[in-house]
Amino acid sequence: RAAVRSYFSDRNEIGYSAEHVKNFLLDAARKLDAKRIHVIAHSMGADAVSRAIVAMGDQGQIFDQIVLAAPDVDADVFREQIAPRMQKVARRTTVYCSRNDWALHASYAFNDSVRLGDSSRGIVVIDGMDTIDASDIDTDLLGHSYYGDCLTLLSDVQLLIQKNLPPIDRRLSQRTLEKAMYWTFGKEAAAD
Repeated sequence: RAAVRSYFSDRNEIGYSAEHVKNFLLDAARKLDAKRIHVIAHSMGADAVSRAIVAMGDQGQIFDQIVLAAPDVDADVFREQIAPRMQKVARRTTVYCSRNDWALHASYAFNDSVRLGDSSRGIVVIDGMDTIDASDIDTDLLGHSYYGDCLTLLSDVQLLIQKNLPPIDRRLSQRTLEKAMYWTFGKEAAAD
């Protein structure tokens, strides 16, 4: 429904939707005889898609790139329950986050838990996954739709999908947090 007053009903739909998303992805892969599938999921949809992929088990090994943009997913649940299983099926998983995402700030208040896509309370870095902080790029008013509005980020996703390039080869700047690596868009990229 994508409205603040409908947030809780949308959140309740995730458990129901995850099974349908799983069936859709498996059905599409079978009908298309796909050798590799890229998945891009945004906000609460990233929660449903993550749960669906985890529920696939070994059947999920058809995924090449999984992109989670501004994911409205409980960071601890993702780190402990979803990521370890998702890493076994995807070639590469990339998480885009931002400290300027006001929709995820509200989600934090509603859920009383850190959101994976909100870097204002610390960046979630997980071994085997690429975390990219998009805080320095120009975003819309709420800062939640940057994944589809920003040419810099879209170009990064294009390089990721077309060439499977690691972040270091995609004009991203490396940062370190307690010996863990994450990435940001460089100053020249942020100005594009």
